[in-house]
Amino acid sequence: LEIKYDASKLQFVDWADGSLDPGWVMFNINEKTPGTIKIGGFCVKTAIKAGSKGSIAKLNFKAKGNAGDFGYISFDKISDDVQGFNYENGKVQIKAAALKK
Repeated sequence: LEIKYDASKLQFVDWADGSLDPGWVMFNINEKTPGTIKIGGFCVKTAIKAGSKGSIAKLNFKAKGNAGDFGYISFDKISDDVQGFNYENGKVQIKAAALKK
């Protein structure tokens, strides 16, 4: 699974585990390049059941744009077990300008 986002408006900071954990043997999230995050993992003999509600991970971003700007986030390269899941692309509105140091 890849997540695409507007790197001119958002900066990927870090991630945390989501509420859906089928017993991951390996699970990791990496920023391939600014604007693209790769999420991957696998488990043995278990899976996230179809119809489950929750999240695989929580992604944290820092706003880089100006007040009123929008940053878009979308799903790409959806495959394997998550291919049949419902998802929704989104947008983030920056409510205040970034603080200058």
